[in-house]
Amino acid sequence: MDDGTDAEHSGDLCSAGRHECQRACCGRLDGGDDEETHQRTGKVNLTTTTAIRLLLDKAADVDEAVALLKQYDMNSSIGISHHLSIADAHGKSIVVEYVNGEMLVSKTKVVTNHYLTDCEKRGIGSAQSRERYDTLAAYSGPAGAPQVQDMLESVAQKNYPKTDGSYEKMMWSIIYCPEGRCADFYFAENYDHEYRLILLGKNGIKDGRQYKLQTKDLCAQAREAGIDYKPARE
Repeated sequence: MDDGTDAEHSGDLCSAGRHECQRACCGRLDGGDDEETHQRTGKVNLTTTTAIRLLLDKAADVDEAVALLKQYDMNSSIGISHHLSIADAHGKSIVVEYVNGEMLVSKTKVVTNHYLTDCEKRGIGSAQSRERYDTLAAYSGPAGAPQVQDMLESVAQKNYPKTDGSYEKMMWSIIYCPEGRCADFYFAENYDHEYRLILLGKNGIKDGRQYKLQTKDLCAQAREAGIDYKPARE
């Protein structure tokens, strides 16, 4: 589950994998301040956004994802702090954060927009981010898509109005089903209408090779929500 990002931030979030029975999902989210990461240990350089592509192509589960990241020097690509939310079909989920050039890993089922690892920056981020985290973390036990949808709606930006009565709008929210190799997208806090993406092969067989959009009007809905969305594949 991911609570998306607000209108002032952008995020890349997708899921894929290379093995039939294992799946890794990952995403980049704003970490809460403007610290940039530029590791200099002599390893091959990697940026935040290319790290996501690397993990989706090469990592079958969380452990493989962590091992891969340790082989590279991470570098911020958009001038802000970041963390990676990674989960797999076995139910393991973590957050990877970079503080003072060090890669830190913590187990967590929920990620919003503040630091989560046990370090000097733990908790840095907006008060709203911590509120959303606490709300989501309060849920326990297994949940199906309808229950997860309710969880996401409970932390929608409309529930956190500003002092002038206005509020930011969540650009998107996603419910992942790693075992089923699908993801439900919700644009602009419209939880009454989801768009399902299913992992399909080039021949239409569910073999874990690529995504295919299973809706004709996804781009139209994105434009209505003020989002410039173009699918990577038609």
